[in-house]
This record gives sequence, structure tokens and C-alpha cells, in this order.
Amino acid sequence: MRNNLIKLLKILSAMITWLLIKVPHRKKYYIFSSKYGFTDNTKYLFLYYLKQGHHCVWVSSDQTCYQDVKYIIKDSPHSKVVKRNSGLLLIILARAKYIFVTHSLFDLAVFSVKSCPVVNLWHGIPIKKMGYDSNNDIALLSLNYSNPYTINDFVISSSEATKPFLVSCMNIQSAKVLPLGQPRNDFLYQNKNNDALINKLKACYSEKNNSKVFVYAPTFRDHGDTSLLIYRDLITSFSKNAQESDMLILRLHPKERELVSGIALPSNVALSLISDVQEELLIADVLISDYSSIILDFSILSRPIILYTPDKDNYFANRGGSYFNYNDIIQGCVHVNNSELNSTWQKKLKSSSINTQLNLHVPNSCKALYDRFN
Repeated sequence: MRNNLIKLLKILSAMITWLLIKVPHRKKYYIFSSKYGFTDNTKYLFLYYLKQGHHCVWVSSDQTCYQDVKYIIKDSPHSKVVKRNSGLLLIILARAKYIFVTHSLFDLAVFSVKSCPVVNLWHGIPIKKMGYDSNNDIALLSLNYSNPYTINDFVISSSEATKPFLVSCMNIQSAKVLPLGQPRNDFLYQNKNNDALINKLKACYSEKNNSKVFVYAPTFRDHGDTSLLIYRDLITSFSKNAQESDMLILRLHPKERELVSGIALPSNVALSLISDVQEELLIADVLISDYSSIILDFSILSRPIILYTPDKDNYFANRGGSYFNYNDIIQGCVHVNNSELNSTWQKKLKSSSINTQLNLHVPNSCKALYDRFN
């Protein structure tokens, strides 16, 4: 019943949008959306376009996101924020010049109709195999039946070095993938030494100036039982062995936050309170991760990275491998297994080095994208 209703909505929406497109008008709106709130690459490109005085529209995924953007655009009379699946969105789609997303056009609405070029900024640098390069994803996403990535007119890679990965995993033409960088990382480049902002954000978790903040940001796993076991071991080890003043922040994937809901967290461990992951990275003295592309973002800050990967062999076997030689790209990071975990927290950690010869990032990404799509 629900699927039939969605199909009907899509047909009606397509008809309405088609009729609205036929009405003479100027294509003036730049539409932005992110799957998980006001965050990620579209947030920073939206803010850049906003500063240039364009007609910007943010499609919100939830009420908190809606209120946040509403406050930001209060002095921008030409810009709007609309709710996901809103009827008003049909009118805006008909007048859109470009649509910018981080995952899919259908994050705007279940009845989204393509009315202009779609630019997928994507949401990271793939380390693990994905899409058409992973049998796991082919089965999970039914990729043998249809290619959901072809709806994108352009997909943005972080650099020339990572462009081939997106071409391969999405099974799309090379000309569609533009190596213009990740707008979210402009924030890290610009604020890596902004002590005032860093201290302000750190105050969300601790008022002690000597607190060292460890941010744990693991990749999303398809098996919740494995994730929970890893999370429990890490939390227990930190709570018993870290310095008393230090804090561990659990920056979990939105789909996995509920996994720790049944765990009574110690006083020096907390779930993330900051909505924007780039702000959380900015306050991290040390990042703990595994196979997530977040380690490649964090490398911009030249700070220590701990890699806790107790399931590495099984994980990469399940995903079909890695786009990089995992051990080469993360040279200089601290690799920790279960037997070493307890002794890690009080060590003096050196800044980690990601293989810089790979040239994974393009600075000033917002400007590069603006110049290309304005």
C-alpha cells in the first residue's frame, strides 16, 4: 500500500513539476540538501553561495535542521528553508538552476523530480570498496537492476587522485566526475589554528583547559553486533586507563547511535553534542577511527590519529578490499590492537602523517565549485 502511494505521489509530482516548468520564469534557485541535517559538503557550499547573495534554498531533513537554517538566513531575503517532502518544494524545483546533494536527489523528497542538473558533492573519500566495486553493495542496493548514480549530472571528487574511485564504484563516465574538492574541508584549512573557536567548542564537553579530547569516529558497519562489541571494549578501556581530565567523545554514524543507548557511559565518555562533524574534528586533540574517510579529512590538521581495527581482515573481505593500500596510506598513524589498547591512552602521541604524495585534497573547494556552477 505504501509503495503504491509513493508511486502515485511521484507521478502526480512529475506532472505538477512538468506543468510548472512550462510556465515562463527565470531559473534562479540553487537548492542544497544533506541527508543528516545541516552539515557536510552542501552546508559549506550553501554558506558560500549565501555570501554571494544568490537565491539559495536549503531542504531540511528534520525540525532542528529547519530552525538552524532559518536563523542563518534571517538576513537573506532571497533565500529559503523548506522541509523535506514539502509541497512548496515542487514550485522551487521548477525554478531551480542547480541541485546540490551529498547522497542522492531523493534526499529532497520521496517524490523528487529532476528539473535541472544535479551535482552530487558526495560525502567523503572512499577507502573501502563500495558501489559496483563491492559485491556487498551490489546485493544490498540491487545495483544489477538499475544504476542509481546515473541521475547525477556531476559527481565531485576530493582530487584527481580519488576521481577514478568514484568513476569505478558508481559505474559512470569519467567526464561526469569533477575533481573540485570537498567544501567541508575549507573549514578545517581556515580554522586549524583558530584557538578561540576551538576553546569555545571544547567547552561543550569540559571546562578544564588541560583536557585532552579524543574523538572516536568509526565507519558504519553492516553488522551491529560487531560494532557494539568494538564500542564496548573501547569505552571500557578508556574509562579505566585514560587521564582523569581527558574526554572520549563518541561520534557514531547516525544509524549506530542507538547501539550504545543501553550502555551506562562513564563520566569521561560522552555521545557527541556537536551537530557538525567538521567542528568536532576541529576540537579533537586525537582522532580514533578505523576505515572511515574521516581520517583523511582529519589529516589536514596534522594531529595524532589512532587506528583501532580489531576486525580489519573480516571487514575488508566483506567489502571486497580497499581503494588504497591501507597500510601505506596511513603510515605514521598509531595502529592499536586489543592487547595494546589499555596502554595507549597515556602515551605521548606524535602527529600522524597521511601519505601526502597522494594529493588527496583540493583547498578552496567552495570557490572552485562556485566558479564552475555559477
